[in-house]
Amino acid sequence: MKKYISLFLLCLWALCLQAQQGSIDPENPGDPSSFYTLRINVSPASGGTPNFTKKMVTAGDRVYIDIELNKNFTLLQWVYGDSILTTNKAFYFTMPANDVVLTAQLLHSTVFDPESPDDPASPDMNRKHLVTIFATPSTAGEVYPSSFSLKLGEQKTVYAYPYSGYEFMGWYVNDELQSDNNPLVITMKDQDLAITAKFQFNPTPPNDPGINFYDPTTGEVIIDRFQPGNLYSAMYSLLGDWWEAEGNEIPLVKSITVIGKLTTIDLYVFEEMFWELPLDAIPSVIDLGQTTGYTSIPEGTFCGESLPQKIILPACVQLIEEAFVQLIEEAFWSEEANTLEELVLYALVPPTVSEYAFLCWDEEIGDYVLPNMIVKVPASAVPLYQAHEFWSQFPIYAIDDANTATLTVELPQNADNAKYKNMYLEVKNMQNEQVRKFVITDRASYSFDNLFRGTTYEVSVRNAQGRNLGTETILLKEGQDSVSLVFNHLLQPVDLSIQVLKPSGEDVTSQLSIQWLNTQGDVIHKGETLPKQVENDIISYQILLNEALGIEYQQPHAKIYTVNPEQPLIVDTLSLLPQYTISGKVINTYTGFSIRNANVGILQTINKEYVKSFTTATNDEGIFSATMVQAPTTLTIEANGYVSAQQTHNLLADTSLIIPLNPFAGTTILLDMDYTPISYNASTTEPQKGYIIPQNIHYSLYNQSTQKQIHQLEISGTLITTNDTINIGDSLVMTIQSHTNDFAPVVIGTRKQDNTPIKLHCSLIERGGIRATYIHAPLQEAVAILYDSVGQFVQRNLYDDVQQVSFSHLPEGSYTLVSMQQNTLYTHLPNLSAFQEMLLTESVDYIATPITVNDALCTQIKIDSIPAINLEKLSYVLDKTSFTANKASLLSGTYLTLRASIGIKAHILPELSDFQLVVELPENATMVENAVMLNSSIAAYSVQGNKIIIPMTNPNDLVRFCIIPVQAQEYIVNAYLRFLHNDQEVLQPIGAAYFQAENASIEATLNTANKTVNVHGITTPHSLITIYDNDIQIGQTKSQSNGEWETTCKLDKPYNLSKHNIYAQIQQPNGLVVSTQTKQLTYNQSTTQVLSIAMTHFNWELDKNMDVVWDFVKGTVNNRSYSFADNDFTFRIDFSNNSPEIIKSVILHVHTDKHNTYKITAQYNAENDCWTAKQYFNMSTTGGPINVSVEYIANDEEYLVDNDLLNEIHDLLNTDSLFAPTPEDTLIMQLEEAIALKQLDRADSLIYLLCPDVVIDKDDITPVDVDLLIAQHDSLKNDSLYNFDFYLLEYEMAMDSIAQWTKGITISDCSTIDTTILRKQGYEVLEKTNHSQLYMLSTESVWHLVDYDENISYYVDFTSEGELAVQLKQLLQARQNNDISSIAAVQQAIETINTIKQSIEDKINQVKQSVAKIRKFLFGDRSTEDIVEDASGSLYDNVGLVGDLSTNINDALSDQNKELLSQNASISEYKKHGGGLADEIFDDIRLENQEKIKRNLKWKKQFKQGTIGGPLQKVCAVFDIVMTCRNMINDLNGCIDLYYAAENKKIVEDCPEAVKQLSNLQYNVNVLGTDASMYYITKITFCAAEIGTMVAALIGAIPSAGVTLIGAAVSAGLIIADMAAANAYQGYYRSSMDNYESQLNSIRCKPKDDENKDDEDENPQPPIIVESPAPATSPIYDPAGYVYEAVSDNRVENVKATIYYKQYTENALGEIIEQDVLWDAENYGQENPLYTNEQGMYRWDVPQGLWQVRFEKEGYESTQSDWLPVPPPQLEVNIPIVQFTQPEVQHVEAFATAIDIAFNKYMQPALLNAENIYVVANDQVIEGSIIFKNELVSYEGEDSTYVSQLRFIPNSPFTAEQITLTISNRVRSYAGINMAETYQQTFDVAGLTPLLQADAPTASIESGSTVKYGTELYLTSATPNAQIRYTFDGSDPTCDRGVVYNGEPIILTDYKSNIRAIACAAGYDPSEISEFTYVIDITESLDNNLINTSEISKIIRNGNIYILRNGNIYSIMGQLITQ
Repeated sequence: MKKYISLFLLCLWALCLQAQQGSIDPENPGDPSSFYTLRINVSPASGGTPNFTKKMVTAGDRVYIDIELNKNFTLLQWVYGDSILTTNKAFYFTMPANDVVLTAQLLHSTVFDPESPDDPASPDMNRKHLVTIFATPSTAGEVYPSSFSLKLGEQKTVYAYPYSGYEFMGWYVNDELQSDNNPLVITMKDQDLAITAKFQFNPTPPNDPGINFYDPTTGEVIIDRFQPGNLYSAMYSLLGDWWEAEGNEIPLVKSITVIGKLTTIDLYVFEEMFWELPLDAIPSVIDLGQTTGYTSIPEGTFCGESLPQKIILPACVQLIEEAFVQLIEEAFWSEEANTLEELVLYALVPPTVSEYAFLCWDEEIGDYVLPNMIVKVPASAVPLYQAHEFWSQFPIYAIDDANTATLTVELPQNADNAKYKNMYLEVKNMQNEQVRKFVITDRASYSFDNLFRGTTYEVSVRNAQGRNLGTETILLKEGQDSVSLVFNHLLQPVDLSIQVLKPSGEDVTSQLSIQWLNTQGDVIHKGETLPKQVENDIISYQILLNEALGIEYQQPHAKIYTVNPEQPLIVDTLSLLPQYTISGKVINTYTGFSIRNANVGILQTINKEYVKSFTTATNDEGIFSATMVQAPTTLTIEANGYVSAQQTHNLLADTSLIIPLNPFAGTTILLDMDYTPISYNASTTEPQKGYIIPQNIHYSLYNQSTQKQIHQLEISGTLITTNDTINIGDSLVMTIQSHTNDFAPVVIGTRKQDNTPIKLHCSLIERGGIRATYIHAPLQEAVAILYDSVGQFVQRNLYDDVQQVSFSHLPEGSYTLVSMQQNTLYTHLPNLSAFQEMLLTESVDYIATPITVNDALCTQIKIDSIPAINLEKLSYVLDKTSFTANKASLLSGTYLTLRASIGIKAHILPELSDFQLVVELPENATMVENAVMLNSSIAAYSVQGNKIIIPMTNPNDLVRFCIIPVQAQEYIVNAYLRFLHNDQEVLQPIGAAYFQAENASIEATLNTANKTVNVHGITTPHSLITIYDNDIQIGQTKSQSNGEWETTCKLDKPYNLSKHNIYAQIQQPNGLVVSTQTKQLTYNQSTTQVLSIAMTHFNWELDKNMDVVWDFVKGTVNNRSYSFADNDFTFRIDFSNNSPEIIKSVILHVHTDKHNTYKITAQYNAENDCWTAKQYFNMSTTGGPINVSVEYIANDEEYLVDNDLLNEIHDLLNTDSLFAPTPEDTLIMQLEEAIALKQLDRADSLIYLLCPDVVIDKDDITPVDVDLLIAQHDSLKNDSLYNFDFYLLEYEMAMDSIAQWTKGITISDCSTIDTTILRKQGYEVLEKTNHSQLYMLSTESVWHLVDYDENISYYVDFTSEGELAVQLKQLLQARQNNDISSIAAVQQAIETINTIKQSIEDKINQVKQSVAKIRKFLFGDRSTEDIVEDASGSLYDNVGLVGDLSTNINDALSDQNKELLSQNASISEYKKHGGGLADEIFDDIRLENQEKIKRNLKWKKQFKQGTIGGPLQKVCAVFDIVMTCRNMINDLNGCIDLYYAAENKKIVEDCPEAVKQLSNLQYNVNVLGTDASMYYITKITFCAAEIGTMVAALIGAIPSAGVTLIGAAVSAGLIIADMAAANAYQGYYRSSMDNYESQLNSIRCKPKDDENKDDEDENPQPPIIVESPAPATSPIYDPAGYVYEAVSDNRVENVKATIYYKQYTENALGEIIEQDVLWDAENYGQENPLYTNEQGMYRWDVPQGLWQVRFEKEGYESTQSDWLPVPPPQLEVNIPIVQFTQPEVQHVEAFATAIDIAFNKYMQPALLNAENIYVVANDQVIEGSIIFKNELVSYEGEDSTYVSQLRFIPNSPFTAEQITLTISNRVRSYAGINMAETYQQTFDVAGLTPLLQADAPTASIESGSTVKYGTELYLTSATPNAQIRYTFDGSDPTCDRGVVYNGEPIILTDYKSNIRAIACAAGYDPSEISEFTYVIDITESLDNNLINTSEISKIIRNGNIYILRNGNIYSIMGQLITQ
């Protein structure tokens, strides 16, 4: 214990002697100047020695000053105060009339060694740097130390000492404030440092002579004027050095009263006093009752040999340490020593007391004992002290109220009290600043007791922000017991609201966010309303637009508003963003020619936040236009053959832009790609041309010659270009990889030989797979775990309903497949050897099958049987054991939390010891250090390799820790419990946690009827994401700080059945560009869509339903997390049409965080018109649902003809529009006429009109130029362009020779067709998407399609000799006659198409030479073979090539026209000057030139018509036929292979059922093959028609599924665009083949126990499976933080919770500056602040950092959490919040034998006793007892309890006529607030009813019965209006906990067989708990697959049926057989 006060405190008191502050405050005196002293300081002191350090001089003296410098120091300057005197080493100084301090400021000079200079890039860690400290003004203070040296990173503390009358301002570097901390810790940086400590003058005012009081005759001391911390000074000024005096000089002090605010340091005055004063001089009374400012009495405060007899402590005291100890050694005992006899405490709540707080010396026993004292406390607190464990050892009395009074406060009579509700009414003691306050309720008056008389109090009304609405002052006079005060005036609180309107008047307030700000700009509230603002206050509001409004309206600025009670509604109208039209022209940079069909992407950042993007394209003249708002705009322009360009404009007005594009001048790579898909038969499939989704391929190119990666690659199909420099001769390496791992990476080496395109061939081979089937198994559900050649885990999948499992896209190599019973412990083992380590035995517990996987082949294996595993013999843990991750997916590089919850079986726990949790970290995952929590405490751990070892004293403790995945991949983390069992080590698996880390992901719906889709994903934070649809940009957005991004895009050209390859390019903040994989989306107008799936379950702990909704249209989920509880989960599935006539066989797939998928059959709910499914999920076995998908069969309408696309085709084919005369045609016709008539001048004029882009320089021509002119003419006449005419004609003739294949095909208009006649003739009517109609006729001789609406007719005459028509007729007849019993028709089609293919290829060779000549003319010397190969491939790979060729030809023709026009212009000029040649010579030349120009103009027009009708389009159509033939042969061969595979299987599966199914399968395969033949023949027919100038870009649409196959649609003539049909066909063909292959593999002879099952549908319609496009949700297993009042069960709703984080910055001194920063949660997809829900809960998912949550609610004391580091996970930050409302009796109900009482607040139970609560009858108190109905512990682990409901029970029933209940206002709430008034209520006993108990629930089925799985159970209670709550988890229900029974039946299942129920009703006690137990017969349910087979399985042993559940074996009636 302390005996002496520290030297520091004594010095501090001495410095503060003058620091008292009284009620007077005269002006401060000037700077004192008693001496003329000249001092010399040196800084740093080690730098030198002055010629003197101190000298006394007179004013005006000149003094010589010099300094001797030490080595390596130089003089910087001499300073005086803030002035620099000189930089000379020596000088003369003239002394002023005041003291002076001069400082020599020195610098240390570092010696430079040229032989070993420092590495500028690497600081020398051993080098010391000089730190120099200065003080300014030098007369104001000093610093210590003033100079020192430190190495980089070292620290040192420096101090600044101000002289008397000065104060320290801060530390400065280069005159910038760095810190105001004193002392300062400097962290050394890599340079010297000069720091200045600045001081300023601030003298202490003199003492107030009229303050404080001392009566030397009575010894009374009153100290009530002093500054906190200066009590010593005040006492010293009053009594002098009292305790240092001796003898008679010691002043008489009998009592000391202190009034005012103290600090803890003030209390040490008494410690010194008691030790220094003689025993007889110790004051008898120390009165601190009217002090405040501290909460504890520190150790040693009132300790000494003798103590005062009486000490009075104030109400603020909460803790008493070892402060009242009489320290006497036995040898020095004195009779004069006094002990403490009376302690007065004003604290209403008993203070906490240290163990040795009160001790005195007992001379008789010679030891320390408790003092023999009495304790006085406020009367209302006496029961609390008497009940307290410590204070009850002393006599407790009430304080004499002679010195106190009661103040009653009333609000103004005209005030609306409701407006002030929940504000504070404060009473402040003006002397000690002690504040007491109540929360204003509905009451009109409020009473404050125990206020001191003779004291002035300030009474105020304040709101939650501390704003004062009114103040009154009152003096409580002596002799007054009760005083009243009424406020004269209060400012009014106003509830503000805002309404936001569009200019049209539409109210959009609910669509946006409102922030309210204070005058400092801080956000004080969010929402449409702002309650209780004080009139005349100035606030501002900020309207924040959402994205939909933000791209249309201007973002309003914050607006200021003065609160006016007359205008509580603010109306604000939005302003539209200004719009303008931008137009532009895209041209070739070098030629200036316009570029048509250039794609222009427009991205605008509107209101600095919202991104709007859209696209347009240039027309034939290269012009585009768009209407947009005024905002920063980025234009991205792309065109085939050109380098993309980008322009950024901060603000565009109405303008026209010229945008030049550079022709591509880099390197082109042409890929010839084929793809070999996987075969599910023994033989491999033939390679296919191209890859299904080329956007899912990632290309990388490396230049080996320059050793550089080439990053800028432009990819269009298989055409790859780059503008990066690649020189001729450079060696290149191209790597081709799959985004989806479909094929192994392919590496191709090549060399750039010249500037022609580089041709590469690559063969992609789909990776192989495994398909396993088991024949026999004693269980319903099995799992397959795949391990690689070294035994490492690869994948895990469940066997499906047909006992199959598949693994796809596996690298070639050896594998081991482990098959075992599904369980939660052993199916995640990380390596194969772990099975033996877990004591599992092969063939007994699992089957291991070695497998070899080859590319392009699916390895098929059969497993005879899978054994059952006896988990009971292997498992020590309970079912509740789990190991989970808190997120299903996250961004790589961020942390997630893993959670282990273990339960050990009770009977074996005593045998186990030395527990450790062992966690195996997977590769690429790191642990967050010091982030392991055991329950709620940081735990120790160790790391051994990749294992985390966490010791556990109690294995049932909850363990949480954090890890960070550093790469994008799927992760599996395994956990084990290691322990000793009978001294043998056991490693028990407890589970595995699954999660996916992403770097660049994209998600979108895959099937939609909407033209806009939601696209979202995750990537690096703050990246720019550009979304593409088939390589056309459709959107752009930015990722948030958590990496998530989302946007809505409009599909590019969404025609019915069109396929859209959606992908994103992501530009990360570091500039790196990455691409996501591609999602292929089908736009289908007639599809039945999945709209949403809603999941709900009841959470027991929260007593509420938890809801999650996946929106399949928007691609969103409403809750990214939900609180999970083991229970039934109900799912509601909504389709765009829920009719069971349309939707059938709905199966919900639920994916859980344990990497399991559960298939649940849904039923149609007619009442709600939706589909519903229900399933039980638990944390340990199934895991919590995280996402869903749905499988269903839809009887959709046949796909409709897309009217928009058909219109587009018709527009292209319409000769009226395409070939109708144009002004240009008219001019050409006039030109022909002028030439024919030899009207040469007229012809020249017409030519100039036709060639406006040609500018002619009309130079004068002289006779000297004539020969040159004629020579030029002759050269032009003989140039290659004349041959070019021949090439084109030769080419057209070659093309026409192919047209013979189109004989019988005619295209015309409908002018002679009558639709009424068509109907009569039997034409079928087909509907288009615009509900107009097509008419179709299909007979043996003709096929005819009429689109009357568009005036076009397509006719095929099957009687013609055209080979394509003949072949199509044969197929149609076979299809219509069902003549497809064998595969012969398909084989014949292959032979025919091979003939066609060969014939066409022969004719193509004729075309190649013409094309080669054309290309050679345009491109120079290149081989014919190279030129033709450039144009190979399908039509869609060569559109750009054809366009380029057309452009080149046009350019060549234009150039020649310019030359010809120049000649004619020259001739005209020559003739004007009378040339010497005959006119006819010139005229002949002019006429010939004009003929050539006319010819060129006509060719240009033909090429301008583009691909439709142009000769170059025909060559692409020819090549497309060849490609179509190849694809057809591949597809048909696939059908033939599948047909014979089924035939072969008939031999293996030799049973009637299997043979019948295989025959049906063969029939369907024949149908598919025939229809595929018809599709391809039809496609080839119309490609040939295109060649024959009857152009028809048409093809068949495809029905959805089933045996209404594609050929029927083709023969019916549903004909639309080639691309749409090709995509649709491929999707149909592939899905059909997959379906049939799956059927083939699943067909088998039924086991004996399956023979009685009904036959399945012989021709099942393949289902549609739709994956959720929405993000996953995360189940929360640990409770979130919550806010509570009094007890943790009493949660507080709508508390504002705001989270802050610590931000650290380093100043120039190396000092770390911390700042509290409001977290920008919106940028993480969250909100801040949050408002607690009805369970008081709040939750954020925050990044790493140091965090604090602050809580506010009107009427409550604001509070906050500690600063909490994350990680570790901070999941239970549960915070109490206090409300100072005076409690009230909320409800009283009297019965004949009891009275129930309820308070509106939790109360202190010690005061709820017979003294304060009693019942009187006939003037006599009725004896009885009080029982607490809901006494609860404040918080787990705390001692205090509170009560809100109690019952008074008389010893005998009430018999008097009346009884009166009295509840004293002395009872107090948990916050120590007493009731305002005593409560009384009288009851007539005659009207009282008996106290009844509700009738216990009864069940519709007798408990103990055996029932079938799924039986319905009903509950009832005989008590009227009773509410029944029930549980089935073994816990007891209460009136507040459990599922509320709503009258619907409870479905009895294997896990819901024990029901516990309670009934509750008003006026009744809760019923007894009823328990109903049932035995569930589950045999039938198992057979029908109705049970959750992950937990339960059927076992057949020795012919008997048993049930296996969680390792236990039961009889079929539920009797336990074995464990």
